[in-house]
Amino acid sequence: MSWQVSGRNEVPHSAAPLVWRKSKACASNACVEVAEQANEFFVRDSKSPMDSAVLSFDRAAWAGFISGLRTGSLEPS
Repeated sequence: MSWQVSGRNEVPHSAAPLVWRKSKACASNACVEVAEQANEFFVRDSKSPMDSAVLSFDRAAWAGFISGLRTGSLEPS
């Protein structure tokens, strides 16, 4: 599993433009946006998408993150 942080709105080795999406439950811009390309997932802040850092996750790391959200294992203690 791996993940990395890129600079301001920088997506490494991305040939095609990413299609960003956010949850329909997001009633404000205080959410994150997610994009997928090949076997990588990218996450950025929706409040300032052009200026925010971009996190990238490989498929295994993303699956672990989503699993943790669903099971509640990522909740602070």
